[in-house]
Amino acid sequence: FPVTIIYQQLNQFCQDYFAEPITVLELGCGDASQSIQLLAGLPILHYTGYDMSPVALSEAEPHLQHSGMSFSLVCDDMLAAVADPQRQVDLIFSSYALHHLPLARKRQLLNLARQRLKHNGLLILVDIVKDPQQSLSDFHDQYLAYADLHWTTLDHNELATVHHHVRNNDVPEDLAQYQQLAQDAGFTALQAVSRFTWHSTLLFHTHPIHPTASPS
Repeated sequence: FPVTIIYQQLNQFCQDYFAEPITVLELGCGDASQSIQLLAGLPILHYTGYDMSPVALSEAEPHLQHSGMSFSLVCDDMLAAVADPQRQVDLIFSSYALHHLPLARKRQLLNLARQRLKHNGLLILVDIVKDPQQSLSDFHDQYLAYADLHWTTLDHNELATVHHHVRNNDVPEDLAQYQQLAQDAGFTALQAVSRFTWHSTLLFHTHPIHPTASPS
């Protein structure tokens, strides 16, 4: 799936959306390589990235230093990132992290994320989203069948690792569930702006939106 295109579109959307310098919070930042694609050229006051992996954060630091933006990195979980009542940011971003959380923790995280966003703030989620009413076992079977067929650069052992990870860690929701979670958390609108197989981009808005306000 075209990861680069996704982040190019989101970058252009953010440049149009945010007229003033912004503060950014990323949940599960990894090595920050995707963050840099999203934030390139944006006026960033400060970026804060949270991740549970010290190794990933050590890889993120030189990437962010090279970008020139002001940043801080914290080794902690996503809920800790949004739990601080004093934190207010313009943009919260998460990529391929929420689908590891059970539904109750997704709900808790989205509720807290809404409270951390300033007026006109935005939550961007790039993640795996199930088909409508698709069972978890069917999702696992179909997703892994697709991986076996199309992820041709992986050898047998690497695919076996993917299978183990997906069946033991991935608990994605469908779009209807995310719409309900967004409404319950107090977001005014949820836009699904791209989808490649099960890989989707969701925008959680804090104010009413114009119908044409989406990445393209």
